[in-house]
Amino acid sequence: MEIDDATEDWQPYLHMTIAPGSTGITRMSWNGSNRLALCGRERTVYIHDFDDSLNVNFPIQGKDISELRFAKEDLLVVATLSGEISAFKLNRTFRRGITPVMFNRHLHAHHSPVFALDVDPRGAHFISAGADKVIKMWNICGQKLLGQFRKHTNAVRQLAYSWEGSQFLSAADDREIIEWDARSQNPIASLTNTGGGASAISYLPGGHVVVGHRDNSLRVYDARTKKSICCYQLYENPIRDLSVHSSGQFAATCSETDQCSTVIDLVNGITLTTFTMKIPLKSATFLTPCQPPSNEFDTSDYLCLPGRNRKLNIFNTCLTKLLDNEDRKSGARLSEDSKENEIDYSKQLAETIENANRKDTPDEGQTGSQKKSKRRMTMARKSIMPKSISVDVIQEEVPDDEKPQLLSAGSSTTKLIALMANMSDRLDELEKQMKCKIQNMETRLIRLEQNPIHPSQKKNSEQR
Repeated sequence: MEIDDATEDWQPYLHMTIAPGSTGITRMSWNGSNRLALCGRERTVYIHDFDDSLNVNFPIQGKDISELRFAKEDLLVVATLSGEISAFKLNRTFRRGITPVMFNRHLHAHHSPVFALDVDPRGAHFISAGADKVIKMWNICGQKLLGQFRKHTNAVRQLAYSWEGSQFLSAADDREIIEWDARSQNPIASLTNTGGGASAISYLPGGHVVVGHRDNSLRVYDARTKKSICCYQLYENPIRDLSVHSSGQFAATCSETDQCSTVIDLVNGITLTTFTMKIPLKSATFLTPCQPPSNEFDTSDYLCLPGRNRKLNIFNTCLTKLLDNEDRKSGARLSEDSKENEIDYSKQLAETIENANRKDTPDEGQTGSQKKSKRRMTMARKSIMPKSISVDVIQEEVPDDEKPQLLSAGSSTTKLIALMANMSDRLDELEKQMKCKIQNMETRLIRLEQNPIHPSQKKNSEQR
């Protein structure tokens, strides 16, 4: 079977690179119009305004951010590990040197860390959950508690509203995935979980559900039977996040340990392309436009992936072009030749990503180790191709005498990345302990200044 011109011309490309300033981006949220909010290891929310090409930020004092969601174009809801949830009303226009927040409200929603948060499609309510096993629904404007949902026996990690907003999903450490009626506060059904615990969940049009499991699989569940109807093995390690395209036919997933993001056609079961970013990926987000759209151009094909050096890569996946193929709409599987023609384009992205995410270094005067590093970079550029590519093709530019060394570099690099991640967590913990000790010392000094020791008391203490 031959594919049409639209599919033959399909080629994703790097649209732009921005530097919002966050280190180790863990969460992203798009307001559907012109602003992208994100957070990382710092206790700070970063926002990029695409209309003004301006980056702004504001701190969340003394709290680690666990999740954030735009409720409306200018209303951002932020959850923290302290159990507090805050709603920030943002200024319609950002200016340098002026705080982007018009006003904010803080709500002590839970008595334990909040892990999950989602906002209904209308932007009127939001749900939150965490270590206390209870899902709570709130009114965004008045921040009033509207209801509580209890059935999980362990910490709730994931929440996701349906496209209509009448239902939502919850996934917890008890390995249960439950669908709830948002109005009656009653569970509708439990999904037959044949994989590990859920690490990412989302609805598809028509009520189908797509779930990323910790056993490295991506499963689609039937809306009526709640049973798994297809399963994909995309990575060697657990899926960290997923984002569904506005058409509902495509999904972008990412794996933190595998350091890559894969775009898959859920209808035809085809892996379209894989982006290897060479950093731990914790978030992948499609810029789905709001309804009705407020922009003159369609942003639904744009995919945001964190890059190195505090940069954020925005790819135009051009997935709308593939929807012009009638065979894809009907769910007919394409031939093997068609698959190869589609996925081969992705290798041309690698060099563009490298140039956008690394500092240029002169070629002259390079040492032997630097030359080897450059050869490894050439190999990594080709590794953006899908996982089906052979090792021989990846290493065609590597000299024969260096192949054994580079073949063993993959496993060593994986171990080094895991070690660095562990060290980063330990450093964060040490930083928290040091801050706590400094605060205690400052408190003691203030008390000493307010209540100085009398000379007689000092003499008695010395005698003792």
